[in-house]
Amino acid sequence: MEIDTFWDVIEAAQAGAAATGELLDEVLVKQLAERPRQEILEYAERFDELHDALYRWDVWAAAHLIGAGAPTTVS
Repeated sequence: MEIDTFWDVIEAAQAGAAATGELLDEVLVKQLAERPRQEILEYAERFDELHDALYRWDVWAAAHLIGAGAPTTVS
């Protein structure tokens, strides 16, 4: 899945959540479930790629400073 398509999926879920009052993750799951299996797998691959890219100490340190003490470890 191209990066722009990935973010389009996220934006559509955000718009759906805002319109319905549902949680973003619930809307995202519903919208992904309507897509072909291959697109769902491509979405998951892109998500993992982006998640892994952000799983760094400097990003966690910035989140800690911005969040005024947000946890710096993942359980």
